[in-house]
Amino acid sequence: MRQRSGTTSSRVHWMILPLVAAACSSGAGAVAHGPPENRGDGVVVPADVDASYLMYDRAKDRVLVQRNPDKAYRSASVVKILIALDYLYSHGSWSDIPPKDLAALQSMLRSSDDDAANDFWDRAGQIAMVDRMAIKLELQGIRRPANPDFWGHTAFTALDILRIYRYLLDGPNDDFRRFVLDNIGMSTSCATDGRDQYFGIPRAVHPPFRIKQGWSAFGDVPAGRECQPAAPHAERPGVGTTAPPTTEPSPRTAPPPDIDLKSRLLHTTGLVDQDQKILIVLTLHPRTTTWEDAATKITSVTQQVYTAGTRR
Repeated sequence: MRQRSGTTSSRVHWMILPLVAAACSSGAGAVAHGPPENRGDGVVVPADVDASYLMYDRAKDRVLVQRNPDKAYRSASVVKILIALDYLYSHGSWSDIPPKDLAALQSMLRSSDDDAANDFWDRAGQIAMVDRMAIKLELQGIRRPANPDFWGHTAFTALDILRIYRYLLDGPNDDFRRFVLDNIGMSTSCATDGRDQYFGIPRAVHPPFRIKQGWSAFGDVPAGRECQPAAPHAERPGVGTTAPPTTEPSPRTAPPPDIDLKSRLLHTTGLVDQDQKILIVLTLHPRTTTWEDAATKITSVTQQVYTAGTRR
């Protein structure tokens, strides 16, 4: 399979967010080691995990808990939300979208289909898509991938992901946002590459939920250990039609030197509690970490973040 996510060796000023940004940690190389970290919010991060997290309450209009929300990470498959939105807005009408493309968009959003992402990324002009979405959604921390072939190396922060979800929920009223929300609300337990994408939010928070996960640098799934589909979680209706105005793209720089492109990565992002809360946990792990160990650790951190947030 031709993958360009970086997962294997082959390959508005519309709203001001009420945040107090945490200090941004850097470090381009291996994940830092040290004692487990408890920042006073009850969340203990394992010593070998580099984590940023954020939980936002829409009803209270505030961030409930956060850690390093402005630190940039490579996006892995989370960027597929932007790839889908850019494709939909560039066409502008459902009648202009071929059934084959519609099916590929659904597979990309629900089952993290890399082949679909490769095709849409190329047709979108690769990094030109990053520029367009950066302007449209006012993503302050997003950066183009240094190698334009690797859409998964597009970098952004937890704050950017928060803005993406707030745009999907509260941005201009159009069917394209609803399409994306509906499909990430029908996420499959197994991805098309054979990975079990039900780590983090799906294991830590009761359904229903809408999720977009990300993973990178774990290599191919060993033969015979491919994910076995689980029963789908409960589906929910989407949100409710006028396309927003188009804008001209602005240039974005290549990823700064502190973007880690080598460590193993798991991200869990999405909507929980009937779409009232946005939960984001971004993690990096040493190259020796197994998939199972990384999934267990991010799920533990996610559960702690959710518990800490619900207490506030």
